[in-house]
Amino acid sequence: MTESDQACYASRYSDLNGKPAKEHYKLTGAGQGRLAHCARELTDYEALTYLHAFPELQQKFGDGESAIKQARTHYHDVGAAQAHFSEAMKDTSTMAWKCGEGAKQSCKCHGNLWYGPTVRPDDKKPITTWEELRHWKTLEKTSNEWMSCTDAEFGGDPFPDQEKQCWCENRPAYKPWRCADEGDECLCEGGWVVYAAKAGADKKPMDFFGAIKVSMAVTGTRGKQSVTCAATSFDGADPAPDADKTCFCDKDKKFFDKNFVKATRTFWRSSQLE
Repeated sequence: MTESDQACYASRYSDLNGKPAKEHYKLTGAGQGRLAHCARELTDYEALTYLHAFPELQQKFGDGESAIKQARTHYHDVGAAQAHFSEAMKDTSTMAWKCGEGAKQSCKCHGNLWYGPTVRPDDKKPITTWEELRHWKTLEKTSNEWMSCTDAEFGGDPFPDQEKQCWCENRPAYKPWRCADEGDECLCEGGWVVYAAKAGADKKPMDFFGAIKVSMAVTGTRGKQSVTCAATSFDGADPAPDADKTCFCDKDKKFFDKNFVKATRTFWRSSQLE
């Protein structure tokens, strides 16, 4: 624990009673799953959101489970302390909601179900937020249908002899993500890559849905892991003349079919001939 971590730990928990944060964590906090650092531990869904928010991290870490782990480490070591990175993670608490409390209640959750204490072990006050629940030991289970909020359902008891509650972390809705700025490599193995204007009329960066409403070119990675985010990769297309461009990855190919991609490429080729 750094000095900053120790200060965060001491301000977060009320039962240190004069003990140094390091000592208290070693004797009590570690066993109760208390958060030892200022930065929160990202869930898998949050780590994926973090990774997709920054093309430079995608290019550095790649894709898959390994990339998610590296994104989590990056946030812990670097991102949480830098506004450039931490700003993207401010609203992830909206992904979770309390869906059950105690053995008499069940939850229907499409995502990850989290099981933890109903009251804080340090001062016995109710835990009322997703963020606060994660300051303590929890158990996690992937969920798609009804599940009971019990030790048996989760295969363990994070806090014996205490009431527990369940929180559902919704599975993020799929949407293509920004994978590169103009001139960089877009990592999108097996998917469609969209080339479009980076900003709208208000000069603010557009998301995928805003970008494709204006003008775009699209291509596949054609067996490669990545394509260069530049006109040369899109038959010379320039969907936003004299403006900065960006690329989006539709890795699951959910938004376009082959006929649409073919027609779009034909349009840009014809435009170049004209």
